[in-house]
Amino acid sequence: MYTQCELRKKESVQISWVPSEYAKPLQCLDLKEEDIWSKGWTVTKVYQTVSDNTVKHLSTQYRTHRKRTDI
Repeated sequence: MYTQCELRKKESVQISWVPSEYAKPLQCLDLKEEDIWSKGWTVTKVYQTVSDNTVKHLSTQYRTHRKRTDI
């Protein structure tokens, strides 16, 4: 299961799907983005929880949309 969370690091904010076991307010996380680790993100809000398959499906939809709409 994955939970959608708001994450903050200094002035940056992002929304990410996080394994549910780590989706706890004030939890400090390290994120891997394109093979590079970004340390020091804090969970500030916790939203919905969905299955692994749902997250994979949403990720595929997002990537397909970006490929078709990015210049």
